[in-house]
Order: sequence, then C-alpha cells, then structure tokens
Amino acid sequence: MATNMYLVARHKPHVGTDVKEVVFWRRSSAIHSWFANNIPGKIEHGEDYYISAKELSNLRYLCATVIEDSSKAFTYLPPTSFFFGRRTTIDQAYIDDLTHTKVKLDHVLRQPELVKDYEFYYRITR
Repeated sequence: MATNMYLVARHKPHVGTDVKEVVFWRRSSAIHSWFANNIPGKIEHGEDYYISAKELSNLRYLCATVIEDSSKAFTYLPPTSFFFGRRTTIDQAYIDDLTHTKVKLDHVLRQPELVKDYEFYYRITR
C-alpha cells in the first residue's frame, strides 16, 4: 500500500474550499520523519497539520545542505524505515526525494502572495 504525503496551502481566512496542493511525495521517509519531528503530537492519516513558512524554509535549507554534502544526511534528514520496503541508506532515490523537496519548496517560498495569503498544512494518506 502506497503512502502519499502532501503539503497543501489553505487560504486565510479559511473561506470555502480554497486549498492548493503545493507538494506531493510518495513514501519519502526522511521527509515524513522531518514533519513528524516538527509537528506536535502523533500524525494521523487523513488529517491536516499546520506547518509555518519559516519551518518549511528550514526544511528547504536542510535538503540543500544534505544534497551538497551527503555525509550530513544522518544528522539532518536521516532516512528511516517508516515506510515498508524503503531502504535506510543514502542512495539516489533518497537524494532525488530531497532534490524534489528543495525544488518544490523553492517555488512555494518564492511566491510572496502564497506565503502571505495562505497557511500550509502537511497531510499523509494511504
């Protein structure tokens, strides 16, 4: 069973259903672990969890740091065995996940109207 992860943007104030999917991941254990460590409480499937633009900027920085120097991976964004079948090694799939995250967060964070007018939420589904 695939585990899908999303970063969504919800318009402030929460009027209607103005929700945008801004990043999608599938089975990215290091990224999920980062969210799990930065969101209070247990993350439940299908629920939305607020995450600030400042925290997303920090995740983007960590991705860039590890992409540049993979020896820092186990310190900043360690791969985990959270998802069945996902290896806990620093391989090309891991680097691809971080590169995807960095590129998408660059795009999101460089849109002042999105950062100003929307709140960000993490969601995980099966």
